[in-house]
Amino acid sequence: MINVLKLNVMNEQIYNYVKENLSKGFTKEQIRKALTDQNIPVQDIDEAFNSLKQNQPTQQPVQESSQQPAQEPT
Repeated sequence: MINVLKLNVMNEQIYNYVKENLSKGFTKEQIRKALTDQNIPVQDIDEAFNSLKQNQPTQQPVQESSQQPAQEPT
């Protein structure tokens, strides 16, 4: 039971991280790279992007940014 709770918290953190950095103008590729560099499973990253896509009826254009996304908390 604890592992499921931990997994849900981790997925929520990834979701929030993706949402926050998209709103800052980072591309999906930049966010994906930052997360995979932190050894976040690709499946979890994809789930976060898919959840965001389902929760947003229209997608705002993403602006290019030369900055790096914020570091994922460990």
